[in-house]
Amino acid sequence: MLKLQLPRPAGKQPAAAQPQPERPQVPLLETDPAKGLTAEQAAQRMAAGLDNRAAASPTRSETEIIRDNIFTFFNLVFIVLALCLALVGSFANMTFLGVVIANTIIGTVQQLRSKRVFLFGTAGFGGSAPYFEKILAATRQALDGSNTVIGSFMCQGKMPMSVRQRYEAMKAQPAHIPNLDALIENFDKALSHPDAADLEQLKQAVK
Repeated sequence: MLKLQLPRPAGKQPAAAQPQPERPQVPLLETDPAKGLTAEQAAQRMAAGLDNRAAASPTRSETEIIRDNIFTFFNLVFIVLALCLALVGSFANMTFLGVVIANTIIGTVQQLRSKRVFLFGTAGFGGSAPYFEKILAATRQALDGSNTVIGSFMCQGKMPMSVRQRYEAMKAQPAHIPNLDALIENFDKALSHPDAADLEQLKQAVK
C-alpha cells in the first residue's frame, strides 16, 4: 500500500513533550508514630521547603471574577452612552442597559468554578413562584458543573423609571398593545420590592 506523506504546514511543529518539574527528594526519618517529628526535625524540613503549606489557589476569587466582568471596555462604552442619553433626557432609549446587566451576570456565573453558590435575584416582571423558578433553573444550567448550589431565592424588584416612560409613550399611540395598563400596574407594584417580607424570606432561605 502506498502511503503519502503530506508536508507539514509552515510554522507548525510537533508539540514537544513538556519537561516535568523535578520532585524534591524527601529524606526518610525514623520517628515515633505516637509523637511525630521533633521540633528540630520540623524546622529543618520547613527550611528545606518540605512543609505542607497550602499552595496558592489556581482559580480566581469571586471578587476577582465579578470585578473582571463589570469593569470591561464594552461596559464602559455603554455606561458613557447611557450618561449621554440621561443628559438629554432620552431615558426611553436606555433599555439596552438591561442587556448589559444580563450579559455581565451571565459572564460572571459561567466563570465560577468549584464554588458554593447561593442564587439570589429580583425580577421586575412576574410575581409567581413558577416564574421565578424558571429563571433560577436557567441560571443553574449556566453554572459550571463543579459548583454546588446551596440555596436560592428570588422575588420581585423595582425597574428603572425609563420602563414606565416607555409604557406611557406606547399608550399615547392610537394603536398599542391591550395590556399596557396591566404592565404599568405591575411596574408600580414592583417599586416597593424587595420589601421587608422579601428580605425576611431571604434570611430564612440563607439559614
